[in-house]
Amino acid sequence: MERLLDLTEAAVPTKVRRIRHRAADAAAEAGASRRVVDEVTLCVGEAAANAVRHAYEHGEGTVRVLVEADDDLTVVVRDQGRGMSAARSGLGLRIIHALSQEVSISTAPGRGTELRMRFPLEADEPRRGNGRAPAARRVTHAYRGPAFTEGPGGVRSLLTRTAGRRLHRRSHENTNGFV
Repeated sequence: MERLLDLTEAAVPTKVRRIRHRAADAAAEAGASRRVVDEVTLCVGEAAANAVRHAYEHGEGTVRVLVEADDDLTVVVRDQGRGMSAARSGLGLRIIHALSQEVSISTAPGRGTELRMRFPLEADEPRRGNGRAPAARRVTHAYRGPAFTEGPGGVRSLLTRTAGRRLHRRSHENTNGFV
């Protein structure tokens, strides 16, 4: 897997635009279609904004973005903030789930959050006139946010949805809270 971007920025609102644009440039460099670049831009912007808004109670911290490519594009957004609760899942995460081929979230109280997204390099088909995702990727269930389960040591698992919308249980635990 080729790493195209490894960017660490201060978790402040003025850096979200830079993070978004650098991730979009990396996706374009990997050969992603224009639509996929747009989806990466939107998803990274939402993930970075969430980290800026929610991760750090006292305002000091960082957001790290990794973009890697092989047959698909993998984008990781990490913070080392307070972790994420199931109650804090809003529109941004729903957008990310709808546009990404696969999403996984690792989080632990006080050890941060990692959001890992996978995108195809080529778009399935053009967007329809109504702005909906293509039928193969449309979210048809009533989504109420991620479903967390508490594991040993306070590490949370998240039921994630793939492009086929099958549920997968993801559980991660290591010393720094990230995989």
